[in-house]
Amino acid sequence: MISNWDFSLVLAISELLVDPQQPSSLLDIKLHAFQKAKDLMLQYEKRGIRRDLLDVILDKKLKLILKAETANEVKRASEPPKPVYNYGTWREDPFSVPEEELAMWAIISPNNMLIQPAQERYMDLFSTSPSGLRIMNEGGYLEWHLPMCARPSLPLRGLRSW
Repeated sequence: MISNWDFSLVLAISELLVDPQQPSSLLDIKLHAFQKAKDLMLQYEKRGIRRDLLDVILDKKLKLILKAETANEVKRASEPPKPVYNYGTWREDPFSVPEEELAMWAIISPNNMLIQPAQERYMDLFSTSPSGLRIMNEGGYLEWHLPMCARPSLPLRGLRSW
């Protein structure tokens, strides 16, 4: 049985192969990057990140890989995010997926005490996520699962599937 992720990969590969503007030098690099992105999703799933969030992350990563015009851009799009905090501001990479950074914070935060700027970044990513991160409740209504943290090191409720 083909999974949603396999189906997404097939669609991305077919889009890559039919694009006449695609440089042949990037073809192998992008094909490898597609598989690397799927492998990352499997690692995140093992760490307890929700499948619906991973679907959004993979879809956006595949689109970024397709859009990339250089090998460096492909590499940045296929790797985990590397947030940079510099002089009071967070620098965002245009080839990074905000939802993936959110998942990384969810993996890191339960075992580490986050400094104040990291806590604020985590909360900001959660509250401004363009994909919504809406979850069905028992009554069938969509609701936001806002942070319910007793300590800064606790993960946001609803992101992890434990």
